[in-house]
Amino acid sequence: MKFTGDIVADTNVTIDGEMVGRIKSTRHVSLGATSRFEGGGIESESALVSVMCGAASSPRAS
Repeated sequence: MKFTGDIVADTNVTIDGEMVGRIKSTRHVSLGATSRFEGGGIESESALVSVMCGAASSPRAS
């Protein structure tokens, strides 16, 4: 399954699957080992990217 769109949350966000978009969270963002992320970036308190993640853009906590 592929999610296309932006996520804006006041909670922790975990992605396991494909996503195209942007993630903004006031908490933590985690991209699991099976995730693939393409998009406008990640804005969060912290970001954890699993080693095998297929992230197409470099996540940056800001």
